[in-house]
Amino acid sequence: MQKTISVLAVVLVLAAAAAAGAAAVGKTNRTGAKTQASGPQEALRPGVWPVAAGARPVVLDLAGQRLGRWTTAPTVSGTLAEWGFAPSPLDRIAPAPGTTLVADAAVHITQVQKLVTNRRVPLPYQTTTQSDPSLFAGFSHPVSYGQDGLALERIVTTYVNGKAAASQILSQRVLRPPVNAVLAVGTLHVLYRGGSPLRFSKALNMLSTGYYPSPTWSNGYTATGVRATFGIVAVDPSVIPLGSRLYIPGYGYALAADTGGAIVGNRIDLCFDSEQQALDWGVREMRVYVLSWG
Repeated sequence: MQKTISVLAVVLVLAAAAAAGAAAVGKTNRTGAKTQASGPQEALRPGVWPVAAGARPVVLDLAGQRLGRWTTAPTVSGTLAEWGFAPSPLDRIAPAPGTTLVADAAVHITQVQKLVTNRRVPLPYQTTTQSDPSLFAGFSHPVSYGQDGLALERIVTTYVNGKAAASQILSQRVLRPPVNAVLAVGTLHVLYRGGSPLRFSKALNMLSTGYYPSPTWSNGYTATGVRATFGIVAVDPSVIPLGSRLYIPGYGYALAADTGGAIVGNRIDLCFDSEQQALDWGVREMRVYVLSWG
């Protein structure tokens, strides 16, 4: 039994010596000389992964995403190839591909793509006019209606880092031309009343009302200082300028000399000499003629 234990001890001593010799392979002695040649040199980054000797740390900024990498290639292009990244001809690389990299350098890559698409767009029609001497000035009516056309556009859109940055029309092909509308415009400036010509600058379709300046709510004077009486009318000055001479069928000649809070747009208020006359007039759709001077 004692002899068996002695043999086992000798075996363990020999095994420990062999392990110690193996651990010494590749290490240097006190003078710095290697005790034994090793395989391919490899610097171990503690806790991460093995990095090839001579490799330099570089940051790759790809479309705004920063990635840390190690490289042994001397230039930007070589580094990208080493990483297996093949930029497109449109990509923007900084520094330039032929630039020599140093440790901790940053390579910025802006990815650029162009996408060609087709889209259909309307071609708006135009409105042309033609004179109609049988129609009063200020009035018009459609002769023919328009129709939009249709075109096919070829568009190229530029994407920078995945986001649309610009678009450009490469070509346009008309599929259906537009059809223009035609509008007849009145040029008649003469109105005959009682066989006599009455010249006017324009005619307006207006909503008319009648009013009586009762002493209970009015001082009897208009906004222009003219006394309110039959023949004086209130208008919106942006439609009919104050001081304009008018002709109103069923009412007669009038002077635009007053305004009113409710008289906005194509509204006109006709002054009467009695409350009953104003009530009898009521509310009527009228054609009002703005007379020409001279």
